[in-house]
Amino acid sequence: MSITNLFLLINLVVLLTYVARKEKIVIGRYQMPYVAILSGFGALAVLSCIWHARFEVVAPIASSMLLTLLIVASIREINIRYWEAAILLSAVLAVIFAIGHSANLIPLFGFEGPVPHRGKILPIDLKQGYTGLIGTRGSYGILCILGIVVGLWWWRCGSIPRKLVALSSILAIIFSVALSLSRSTWLAIGITMFAYIPLRWMVAGTSRYNRLNRGVIIAVVVAFIGMWLALYGVPSSVSDSYNLMVSIRERSVESRWSQYQAALDLSVNAPIFGLSSSQMERLFSEHVLHNSMLAVLLEIGIFPLIFFVALHAWLIKDLIKIALVDSYYENRLRAAVWLSGLFGVIVEMSLFRGYQTNMFWVFVGLLVADIIRMRRGVSFKCDRVANSGFLGSPRPGGS
Repeated sequence: MSITNLFLLINLVVLLTYVARKEKIVIGRYQMPYVAILSGFGALAVLSCIWHARFEVVAPIASSMLLTLLIVASIREINIRYWEAAILLSAVLAVIFAIGHSANLIPLFGFEGPVPHRGKILPIDLKQGYTGLIGTRGSYGILCILGIVVGLWWWRCGSIPRKLVALSSILAIIFSVALSLSRSTWLAIGITMFAYIPLRWMVAGTSRYNRLNRGVIIAVVVAFIGMWLALYGVPSSVSDSYNLMVSIRERSVESRWSQYQAALDLSVNAPIFGLSSSQMERLFSEHVLHNSMLAVLLEIGIFPLIFFVALHAWLIKDLIKIALVDSYYENRLRAAVWLSGLFGVIVEMSLFRGYQTNMFWVFVGLLVADIIRMRRGVSFKCDRVANSGFLGSPRPGGS
């Protein structure tokens, strides 16, 4: 039971109680599915933890759920540009620290111990990896994805200075991700960038997707590949690429396959409430389970897993619907940016036990808040949102 999680939980309860007393909270038809999914997942997860007397897990899960609901409830009071700037600033600060550590300009933190790389594939001797101010590589990856999501949006809908900030931030994030030696984050960022290209073309079409935008996005993807090749060399075969990924931390690759098999086998014996703390410690004494879906199934049961999968499915469904049929072009574009980021986060979560991580739930809260605004008819017109009240201009009939 971390004092940080307990402190966060108490503060969130007090804040939500205050908001509930001062304001009339109305759950509309677009909010209802998300509130139901989040509440169902949180309630079942807490019930499972209480059933097994795993009280040390209650505070992280409860605080994550309350944090997400608070973001969804209060984001309407904040100008959209402010939270976008806060996300980009947070990502850039983490990147600055990560690059500073790798260049020996900033002292290392404890979780970035200078463990030499023992593989024979890498042409240079890198440390174990750098993640700036964040100790968990998966959380670092999600923050970087959020930074790229905001950067892609600012590139399309910002002024010239904002475009330059966005482009430089994206390139810095990509470079720091390459230094992190986090294989899941490499894959997640790659999926985000490569998914954005067809989604952008699908939404914009060739007539609106001008040569400058095409050139910049392609240049960013080329930069991503170029940074990889500059750091790790040109692989002579697919086998060399696989060996590179494995050689970074060979034992982690071996342990993950055994973890996945053991998790699937044991989940049959405890499908409702998951395993107890003692069983979890015996099974994963050395490494935590590096897969969020399996972690939910094994630790808190199959019914929370159903809600967890439903959350991702509902997010994808709403984003695809907005990207395809929304009457505002900017909303379709924003949905495409979010969808590419969501694909990257799903990849990260598939290789990282992140369902108790606040960074993931912050991502979900911000995404849900944006979806609700767009479903209600708010237009994210580039330079008008900040000057037309918080919600911008609703379409006729929007509520």
